[in-house]
Amino acid sequence: MFKTIAGLLLAFCVALPLRGAEHRPVREKSEADRQREYWENAILVFGDEDNGRWQLRVHDKSVKAQAQFKYLELWQYDRKTKQWVKADDNAVAYTMVPPGQKAKDADPDQILIELPIEPGFVGLYYAKWRVNEVHGGTFFRLGPGLREHSPMEKQRPPVGRIYAAVPLDEKTAEPAFVPDPRVACEADKPATAPAK
Repeated sequence: MFKTIAGLLLAFCVALPLRGAEHRPVREKSEADRQREYWENAILVFGDEDNGRWQLRVHDKSVKAQAQFKYLELWQYDRKTKQWVKADDNAVAYTMVPPGQKAKDADPDQILIELPIEPGFVGLYYAKWRVNEVHGGTFFRLGPGLREHSPMEKQRPPVGRIYAAVPLDEKTAEPAFVPDPRVACEADKPATAPAK
């Protein structure tokens, strides 16, 4: 049975403003911003612990009209270098359809892509994708979270970083401020610089 292990807690982080954003001037969101936030909340990671297969999926109820989904890249956070490293860039396209256009016996989710992650790997990941012309991404953790709350959760991250629980192995994780993948994983930029 598929279980939502990684996506629910961290996938929505991408759509949230960084801490400290409340001190910036408020600007009205554009239609593209609203669409990006919508899809970043709708596209989730699902996985099967038994076989180590991970997918990006969308619930049928989230698809209001036919839309073109295109998976672009997968990035993984490297704990040793404290950088995001591109793990895959084999683009894959999928046409999302509203529930009324699917077969009656079809699953209530649409599998957008089988993620190219080896079974047993733990870590932080960022999948970049596009829905029609709107670019977005899904930030997720495979592996354990923290056993207790960290004081870092309440601190404002340094500029260009976000708070995350970084898995060390299959049983432990550590709190850290990691480079914000929305900025660090841009195609026209090199991998992020090591933390100082």
